[in-house]
Amino acid sequence: ACASTAPGLGALSSGSSRMSLGAGTSSAGSSSSGSGTISKISSVGMSAASKLKSFMPASAPSSEQKEAVVSASQAAAVKSLSTLLTDQVKVLDPLLRVPVLGAVVQTGISTVQKTLNSLVAPIPYAGPMLQKGTSLAMGKVKSKIIHLTLNRAVTKYDIPLDRVSELVTKFGAMDEYVDDAFEELFLTTAIKAGANPSYSKMFCEQIEKVGPGIRIRKLKFFFEELLELDVALVQEFMESLDPAEFFKLTNPVLCGSFDFEYAQTLVQMKNKTIEFSIPNEEFNTSGCIGSELLSVRWETPPVVEDLDSDWAASVASESETQMPRKLDVLAQVGSEAARFMSKDRFEEKVLEAARGGTDLTLRFTHGLNINLAEQFREKVPSMLRSQLGLPLDEGKAFARVLTMTHMRRVLYAMLTGGLKPLTDLADELGVEVDFENSMRDWIKTSLGKEFGFSP
Repeated sequence: ACASTAPGLGALSSGSSRMSLGAGTSSAGSSSSGSGTISKISSVGMSAASKLKSFMPASAPSSEQKEAVVSASQAAAVKSLSTLLTDQVKVLDPLLRVPVLGAVVQTGISTVQKTLNSLVAPIPYAGPMLQKGTSLAMGKVKSKIIHLTLNRAVTKYDIPLDRVSELVTKFGAMDEYVDDAFEELFLTTAIKAGANPSYSKMFCEQIEKVGPGIRIRKLKFFFEELLELDVALVQEFMESLDPAEFFKLTNPVLCGSFDFEYAQTLVQMKNKTIEFSIPNEEFNTSGCIGSELLSVRWETPPVVEDLDSDWAASVASESETQMPRKLDVLAQVGSEAARFMSKDRFEEKVLEAARGGTDLTLRFTHGLNINLAEQFREKVPSMLRSQLGLPLDEGKAFARVLTMTHMRRVLYAMLTGGLKPLTDLADELGVEVDFENSMRDWIKTSLGKEFGFSP
């Protein structure tokens, strides 16, 4: 899982797929090199059965023609599914699990790849290109093996074409529960047919380990549980990711780490500016906006603290603009930038609009609007206290000196367990933190509270 890098995602076009996490669905996708965009693959995943009519000739088709069309549609759907699985499945996994034999196979693969690279690397100019070519060739072989295996299963178990097409669509959209759908379609069908489901079982296990479902759940846990971010904003952010961004962001998460720099870049890219126009008649008799309707926390930059959603929706509908949401950043009031605006200056601008008989246009930045690294650093003390019993003052001193690289090490230790990595990091940073005794005391207290152990 840690080595999963979703090769070939550069071929995906931005925005070619979207994630819809509500009602148990999500999105993001995967593609092998040269396989084109997820949108093209997903188009095959649309009910192939519904396309049969367009393939038919004007005259009544013969049984041979019908069979040919169905066969072609099946081949296209299965090929698309195998393409989507290429970056998530290791076809030699059953062999690699066998003691001794697995090590021999792995060594053989590495030797072949190193030999090929050593032969082509010295070639002037063309060397790097040929090295990429060897990797592409191995990927093609892998995709072919997966394709043949799936095609054989579809034919042998007489799996309906529309079910295969539906599964392709779910993979292309990175449905959070696509692993369950794959298991039901291939593994359950094989077992019912009394066949040996070894490869179907292997596919299911690997999809469960590195597929879209586990990626989404881990990413949501990090954002919502560890960083304590707003659930709705997290969902919107994840929905905005295209397949390449989704895989690059979640690859380290599978290994218990997080790329703060890349995630912050995505957050800034996905934030959007919305315009909210307040009609003049909405100002009260004092020429103000009541705090019960719109409340702003006056910091730098100002942030929407509370909002009457019914009022905001009504105003946005009347003025044909977009309503802001809680935690949106106030970016502009009229023509004046609001980043460093004070409450008094804001009230002056509102009063000017009220007395002038004009509407007031506010612009907000909508999105996570947060520095992820600083948020993690802020939460580190409470995390260390809840998991290790470390006093808050020591946790704050420890968190204060963490860089992004250090925070990834802290996150790994907290997700995978182990005191030594944290102790080594504290020594490296020159911070006096007693993880060992804190955890020992925390265990004593926890055992007493949870299980009634005596001190």
